[in-house]
Amino acid sequence: MRILIILFIFMLSVPRAFAQSEPVSEDTTPQVVDSCKVWFSIGHDYLLKKRWSDAIRNYRRALCFNENFIPAYLELGRAFLGKAGEYLQKGMRDSAEMFFDSAEVAYRKVAEIDSTDSRGWQGLGFMYGVIKQEYDKGIE
Repeated sequence: MRILIILFIFMLSVPRAFAQSEPVSEDTTPQVVDSCKVWFSIGHDYLLKKRWSDAIRNYRRALCFNENFIPAYLELGRAFLGKAGEYLQKGMRDSAEMFFDSAEVAYRKVAEIDSTDSRGWQGLGFMYGVIKQEYDKGIE
């Protein structure tokens, strides 16, 4: 079953390299939205399995289809935090900081897309308050 899903996604995501050049029509929008959600679902599956790198890769693929898809940014932030945690456990603080910064960028993007969505602000507050312990910045 998983192979069928992967083949389906592959067929949707591969450009029509062998077809003749056609003008893009308006009816391709549902396919783009569906592709975004499919990649997001695959990323979420990897996130639940704590396969952070695979989750990050698939959330980024989802964002290629819809750069304003807030759930992908939120889960991308979580995946970056998970990856940072792995590096902290190995004692690699500098590498962990890189992933913390990436999570911060993801949460900031949520706040940029929709400033009324509290989840982006909560992610930033968590980043500053708990992870980086920059309490004053978290309150801002």
